[in-house]
Amino acid sequence: MDYFPSSTRAETAAVLAALLTAPPRISVEILTDSKATMDHYLYECSSVRSFFKEENNIIWSMIRELIRANSLTVTFHKIKAHSGNISNERVDFLAKAAHRSALPLVVSTTALQQIAITPRWRQLPITQHLRHFITQVSRNSGFEKWLNLHRNDKYRTSWVDWEATFHHLNGEEAKLDTSFTNSHRKRQKLQLLIEELLTVEHLKKR
Repeated sequence: MDYFPSSTRAETAAVLAALLTAPPRISVEILTDSKATMDHYLYECSSVRSFFKEENNIIWSMIRELIRANSLTVTFHKIKAHSGNISNERVDFLAKAAHRSALPLVVSTTALQQIAITPRWRQLPITQHLRHFITQVSRNSGFEKWLNLHRNDKYRTSWVDWEATFHHLNGEEAKLDTSFTNSHRKRQKLQLLIEELLTVEHLKKR
């Protein structure tokens, strides 16, 4: 899974690959050390709205459709990671050996029954929480434009913890509230950060 990689995404893709090999109308037992995958299997995705809130939604939609179409009964069993379990260590070894040599698992999004259109970003299907993804892209795009302003040249050559910086700039204001006082205070902090606040030294320079 080359796009938007994560350990949970890899575990979920492994479940899909295993179920693709299962014949219809049988019971499948899956042993995994991923509690996140086990918990997500119980997530009820009954509407389009819940689909777009789901992480790795395309893969999970395929898993559900596969289970329903083939009348499979799937049971998950949690095992400890690297606990000396022979089968678990064998799977880890095979996964590492195939990481660079095997063809990637290519997931097609053209035949999903739950949604008619798959949202994409730069030709890549979005498999994350859609609203959070759009918010993150918008925030990163705005930050990139701000950082590339000429006045911010010095920050591009210095290491800055921007997450902590903007947390301080935002202060204690609730995300869903708008306060003119907090907005004014945030503007002053930002002006101080980029050295545009009218201090005595700046007035002397002017």
